[in-house]
Amino acid sequence: MKPAILIRSVTANDLRTIFEIENQSFGNEAFNKRQFKYLAKSPTSHFVVAEIENQIGGYLILTTRRNSKLLRIYSLATNPNFRGMGIGEKLMNYTKDFAAKQLFDTISLEVKESNSAAITLYQKMGFVSTGKKMDYYGQGQHALVMQLACKV
Repeated sequence: MKPAILIRSVTANDLRTIFEIENQSFGNEAFNKRQFKYLAKSPTSHFVVAEIENQIGGYLILTTRRNSKLLRIYSLATNPNFRGMGIGEKLMNYTKDFAAKQLFDTISLEVKESNSAAITLYQKMGFVSTGKKMDYYGQGQHALVMQLACKV
C-alpha cells in the first residue's frame, strides 16, 4: 500500500528542501533561491508541496495572468527518492481540480523534449502537444508545449 500524499501550501521552511529537489531534477537549468522566494510570495502564483511521511516528496508551481483563462504549470518536480510513488500524478490531479474550481479554460506547460518520463505522465493525464519552442532550454534543447482543455 502506498503512503498517503498530502498537498499543502508551501512555507518558508520548505524552500531549502525544494531548492535541493530542483537542483537534483534540473541541474544547471534549476531556478535559484531568489526565484523560489519570489514565486512563494507572488500573487500570480500558486505554490504547493506534496508531503509524504512528513517529508517533501515534490512541489508544484502554477502561474496565472490577470484576465486570462490559461493556467500555466510553471514548475513541477519530485524528489528522486520518492519517484514512482504517484506524486507527479497527485500533483497533476491537484492542478486539474484547481483549474476547474478557478474556472480556467486551459492548462499549459513546457517540457524538455528529451524528458520522456514527464511527457508520458502529461499524456497519461490528457495533455496533448500543441507546439514546440526551439532552444527554450538552451542551444539545441527544445521544449514541447503541451495543453489540456478544462471541462467546465
